[in-house]
Amino acid sequence: MGLNPRTVGLIVTIIGLVVMVGGLFFKITYVPTLYDGVNGLILTTPHTVSNYFVTLLGLGILFFGVHLLIARQREPVTVFDEEYLKQQEEK
Repeated sequence: MGLNPRTVGLIVTIIGLVVMVGGLFFKITYVPTLYDGVNGLILTTPHTVSNYFVTLLGLGILFFGVHLLIARQREPVTVFDEEYLKQQEEK
């Protein structure tokens, strides 16, 4: 099953928006949890340098998704040999 580029573009655009909004509004930090020692994701409000990087990353993903959304559907290029072209000219 081949995915339509517009469908992929829509999915990528939504992912870009989520990443960008996450970078704008949340400070993303990892803190060890008391239960299992695995780092847990904590979202707080102040901004850090990494937030602006995440925001720019989301913006790039967003632009790529929009590009896929508005990209024209191109026909595959077919290469004809000279004999075929001569036959077409004769018709």
